[in-house]
Amino acid sequence: MYIEKYKEVYCKKIGTDSTNEILKRSYEILEETLDENRQPNKQTGLLVGKVQSGKTSNFLGIIATAFDKEYYDTVFLVGGIDNDLLRQNEERVNEVFDDISDDRGYMTCAVFSSASIKSEKNNLNQNRFFQGDNNKVIITILKNSRHFSDILDLINNNPLIWSKRKVLIIDDEGDQGSLDGNANTKKMVQQNETKQ
Repeated sequence: MYIEKYKEVYCKKIGTDSTNEILKRSYEILEETLDENRQPNKQTGLLVGKVQSGKTSNFLGIIATAFDKEYYDTVFLVGGIDNDLLRQNEERVNEVFDDISDDRGYMTCAVFSSASIKSEKNNLNQNRFFQGDNNKVIITILKNSRHFSDILDLINNNPLIWSKRKVLIIDDEGDQGSLDGNANTKKMVQQNETKQ
Protein backbone atom coordinates (compact mmCIF):
# COMPACT_ATOMS: atom_id res chain seq x y z
CA MET A 1 0.00 0.00 0.00
CA TYR A 2 2.92 2.39 0.68
CA ILE A 3 4.59 1.66 -2.63
CA GLU A 4 1.29 2.22 -4.42
CA LYS A 5 0.85 5.62 -2.75
CA TYR A 6 4.46 6.50 -3.57
CA LYS A 7 3.82 5.59 -7.22
CA GLU A 8 0.61 7.61 -7.24
CA VAL A 9 2.51 10.72 -6.12
CA TYR A 10 5.82 10.30 -7.97
CA CYS A 11 4.69 8.94 -11.34
CA LYS A 12 3.02 12.32 -11.85
CA LYS A 13 6.16 14.19 -10.78
CA ILE A 14 9.00 12.27 -12.44
CA GLY A 15 7.34 9.69 -14.68
CA THR A 16 6.67 5.98 -14.39
CA ASP A 17 10.10 4.75 -15.54
CA SER A 18 12.01 6.95 -13.07
CA THR A 19 9.64 6.03 -10.24
CA ASN A 20 10.03 2.30 -10.93
CA GLU A 21 13.82 2.67 -11.12
CA ILE A 22 13.88 4.37 -7.70
CA LEU A 23 11.75 1.59 -6.22
CA LYS A 24 13.98 -1.09 -7.78
CA ARG A 25 17.07 0.54 -6.27
CA SER A 26 15.27 1.03 -2.95
CA TYR A 27 14.67 -2.71 -2.74
CA GLU A 28 18.33 -3.44 -3.56
CA ILE A 29 19.56 -0.94 -0.95
CA LEU A 30 17.26 -2.32 1.75
CA GLU A 31 18.31 -5.90 1.00
CA GLU A 32 21.85 -4.83 1.94
CA THR A 33 20.62 -3.74 5.39
CA LEU A 34 19.38 -7.22 6.35
CA ASP A 35 21.28 -10.11 7.90
CA GLU A 36 20.89 -13.81 7.03
CA ASN A 37 17.76 -13.98 9.24
CA ARG A 38 16.16 -11.09 7.32
CA GLN A 39 16.58 -8.77 10.32
CA PRO A 40 18.26 -5.32 10.28
CA ASN A 41 22.03 -5.90 10.39
CA LYS A 42 22.76 -2.73 12.40
CA GLN A 43 25.37 -1.54 9.91
CA THR A 44 25.67 1.99 8.62
CA GLY A 45 25.18 2.76 4.95
CA LEU A 46 25.93 5.91 3.02
CA LEU A 47 24.20 7.19 -0.09
CA VAL A 48 25.61 10.38 -1.55
CA GLY A 49 23.69 12.69 -3.88
CA LYS A 50 24.30 16.13 -5.28
CA VAL A 51 22.02 19.06 -4.50
CA GLN A 52 18.72 18.79 -6.42
CA SER A 53 19.60 15.27 -7.63
CA GLY A 54 16.44 13.59 -6.31
CA LYS A 55 17.57 12.53 -2.82
CA THR A 56 14.11 13.18 -1.35
CA SER A 57 12.31 11.01 -3.90
CA ASN A 58 14.89 8.29 -3.27
CA PHE A 59 14.65 8.25 0.51
CA LEU A 60 10.84 8.34 0.32
CA GLY A 61 11.04 5.34 -2.02
CA ILE A 62 13.24 3.58 0.50
CA ILE A 63 10.74 4.28 3.30
CA ALA A 64 7.79 3.07 1.19
CA THR A 65 9.63 -0.14 0.29
CA ALA A 66 10.83 -0.68 3.87
CA PHE A 67 7.26 -0.43 5.15
CA ASP A 68 5.62 -2.54 2.44
CA LYS A 69 8.22 -5.31 2.68
CA GLU A 70 7.99 -5.21 6.51
CA TYR A 71 11.77 -4.67 6.80
CA TYR A 72 11.26 -1.71 9.15
CA ASP A 73 8.29 -0.22 10.99
CA THR A 74 9.83 3.02 12.26
CA VAL A 75 11.89 5.70 10.53
CA PHE A 76 13.80 8.48 12.23
CA LEU A 77 14.22 11.08 9.50
CA VAL A 78 16.78 13.74 10.34
CA GLY A 79 15.33 16.31 8.02
CA GLY A 80 16.73 19.77 8.54
CA ILE A 81 19.07 22.06 10.41
CA ASP A 82 16.40 24.75 10.69
CA ASN A 83 12.62 24.77 11.02
CA ASP A 84 12.03 25.72 7.37
CA LEU A 85 13.95 22.69 6.09
CA LEU A 86 12.25 20.44 8.64
CA ARG A 87 8.79 21.66 7.58
CA GLN A 88 9.67 21.13 3.92
CA ASN A 89 10.64 17.52 4.62
CA GLU A 90 7.52 16.96 6.74
CA GLU A 91 5.35 18.21 3.86
CA ARG A 92 7.02 15.81 1.42
CA VAL A 93 6.69 12.90 3.85
CA ASN A 94 3.02 13.68 4.46
CA GLU A 95 2.38 13.91 0.75
CA VAL A 96 3.25 10.20 0.42
CA PHE A 97 2.46 8.70 3.82
CA ASP A 98 -0.52 10.66 5.10
CA ASP A 99 -4.01 9.17 4.70
CA ILE A 100 -2.91 5.58 4.07
CA SER A 101 -5.52 3.22 5.51
CA ASP A 102 -5.90 -0.53 5.73
CA ASP A 103 -8.94 -2.40 4.39
CA ARG A 104 -10.83 -1.63 7.61
CA GLY A 105 -10.26 2.09 7.15
CA TYR A 106 -7.74 2.41 10.01
CA MET A 107 -4.81 4.75 9.43
CA THR A 108 -1.66 2.64 9.23
CA CYS A 109 1.06 5.30 9.31
CA ALA A 110 1.68 8.29 11.56
CA VAL A 111 4.13 11.11 10.97
CA PHE A 112 5.38 12.82 14.11
CA SER A 113 7.87 15.62 14.63
CA SER A 114 10.39 15.24 17.43
CA ALA A 115 8.64 18.15 19.20
CA SER A 116 5.20 16.48 19.03
CA ILE A 117 6.60 13.12 20.09
CA LYS A 118 8.25 14.74 23.12
CA SER A 119 4.85 15.88 24.35
CA GLU A 120 3.56 12.31 23.83
CA LYS A 121 6.36 10.42 25.53
CA ASN A 122 4.53 9.78 28.79
CA ASN A 123 1.55 8.43 26.85
CA LEU A 124 3.51 6.47 24.26
CA ASN A 125 2.19 3.19 25.64
CA GLN A 126 -1.33 4.39 24.86
CA ASN A 127 -0.51 5.62 21.36
CA ARG A 128 -1.86 2.94 19.01
CA PHE A 129 0.79 3.63 16.39
CA PHE A 130 3.43 2.24 18.72
CA GLN A 131 1.46 -0.95 19.35
CA GLY A 132 1.32 -3.98 17.07
CA ASP A 133 3.33 -5.02 14.06
CA ASN A 134 1.36 -3.34 11.29
CA ASN A 135 1.58 0.27 12.44
CA LYS A 136 4.25 2.39 10.82
CA VAL A 137 5.79 5.52 12.32
CA ILE A 138 7.95 8.26 10.82
CA ILE A 139 9.53 10.76 13.22
CA THR A 140 11.10 13.86 11.69
CA ILE A 141 13.93 15.33 13.71
CA LEU A 142 15.56 18.73 13.57
CA LYS A 143 19.33 18.32 13.45
CA ASN A 144 20.32 19.82 16.77
CA SER A 145 21.44 18.42 20.10
CA ARG A 146 18.22 19.29 21.98
CA HIS A 147 16.05 17.34 19.55
CA PHE A 148 18.44 14.38 19.58
CA SER A 149 18.37 14.48 23.38
CA ASP A 150 14.55 14.44 23.33
CA ILE A 151 14.58 11.37 21.08
CA LEU A 152 17.10 9.59 23.32
CA ASP A 153 14.84 10.33 26.30
CA LEU A 154 11.90 8.94 24.35
CA ILE A 155 13.78 5.71 23.69
CA ASN A 156 15.18 5.38 27.21
CA ASN A 157 11.78 6.06 28.83
CA ASN A 158 9.98 3.45 26.71
CA PRO A 159 12.35 0.47 26.44
CA LEU A 160 9.63 -2.14 25.92
CA ILE A 161 8.25 -0.32 22.90
CA TRP A 162 11.62 0.32 21.28
CA SER A 163 12.95 -3.18 21.88
CA LYS A 164 10.21 -4.48 19.55
CA ARG A 165 10.40 -1.91 16.77
CA LYS A 166 12.67 -2.14 13.73
CA VAL A 167 14.17 1.30 13.23
CA LEU A 168 15.71 2.82 10.13
CA ILE A 169 17.55 6.14 10.53
CA ILE A 170 17.83 8.42 7.49
CA ASP A 171 19.92 11.58 7.73
CA ASP A 172 18.87 13.88 4.92
CA GLU A 173 21.08 16.66 6.24
CA GLY A 174 24.46 14.96 6.20
CA ASP A 175 26.06 18.04 4.65
CA GLN A 176 27.69 19.05 7.91
CA GLY A 177 29.62 15.78 7.99
CA SER A 178 29.72 14.91 4.32
CA LEU A 179 32.56 14.08 2.03
CA ASP A 180 35.05 16.88 1.48
CA GLY A 181 34.35 18.04 -2.06
CA ASN A 182 37.52 20.11 -2.04
CA ALA A 183 39.80 17.23 -1.05
CA ASN A 184 41.40 16.89 -4.50
CA THR A 185 41.91 20.65 -4.80
CA LYS A 186 43.57 20.79 -1.38
CA LYS A 187 45.79 17.83 -2.28
CA MET A 188 46.88 19.49 -5.54
CA VAL A 189 47.68 22.74 -3.74
CA GLN A 190 49.76 20.85 -1.17
CA GLN A 191 51.64 18.98 -3.94
CA ASN A 192 52.37 22.25 -5.76
CA GLU A 193 53.61 23.86 -2.55
CA THR A 194 55.87 20.87 -1.91
CA LYS A 195 57.38 21.13 -5.42
CA GLN A 196 58.25 24.80 -4.94
